Amino acid sequence: MTGPANTRPFLLGVTGTTGMLLLILIVWQLGSTLEWWGPGLMPTPGAVAAALGDLLTTAVFWSSMADTLVAIVISFAAGSLVGVAGGTLLWRLPLIGRVLEPYIVSFYAVPLIVLYPVMLVVVGINVWSLIILNTVVVAIPVLLNTWVGFQAIPPVYHRLARSLRCGPARRFRQVMLPAALPQILAGLRIGASLAVVGITSMEFLLAPAGLGFQVRYLYEYFEQAQMWAYVVVIFAVACVFMAAASAMENAVQKGRR
Repeated sequence: MTGPANTRPFLLGVTGTTGMLLLILIVWQLGSTLEWWGPGLMPTPGAVAAALGDLLTTAVFWSSMADTLVAIVISFAAGSLVGVAGGTLLWRLPLIGRVLEPYIVSFYAVPLIVLYPVMLVVVGINVWSLIILNTVVVAIPVLLNTWVGFQAIPPVYHRLARSLRCGPARRFRQVMLPAALPQILAGLRIGASLAVVGITSMEFLLAPAGLGFQVRYLYEYFEQAQMWAYVVVIFAVACVFMAAASAMENAVQKGRR
């Protein structure tokens, strides 16, 4: 009975996602057929699929894909490490945490793309400017969630660790970190979504390469079918990346149980 009960939410999620995608395709095809919009705005699904098939045979597509994936993975990994370390540090130094809290929360609301001119001066015109900015974008929610996770640990956990005479390192590794882990994983999941959104949006506005740049380039040259093909690819990358983050979270939670 345990196996089917555990797999039921997964199957429901897959079924719901598949059904939503089919509904989108049906509405897309129906709108194109009934001319709710013209091909200059949104080509038919068949035209976009044909354009995607052509793109898969080009070196430009795979080069753009590699540029975007590398930037996403690096910024997510770096942002996650910085966020977890920063949140842990603010928890261990509560006075500094209280001082910095309003600035961190306010910084979270600022579109960091406004700092791009500064990055150009410091780093230069290259992909590392986008990676550094996106690392900060990822790090802030991970930091906040890590910090909240440690602060929300019940006091009884601390008393239990002291009664068992756990040293500081063992107490953190075996008691504090497992207790805060669900909140940390939630922050990592948010950071994963922001990693994809941040890189592709900054590529669209600023970068000379990548999937986001290709969307802007093709839009400016009125290549609508190829542009939408790249949009579909970005959507697929986001889905795969979020699925990987969710799978990692589920695996860690299962290991804890």
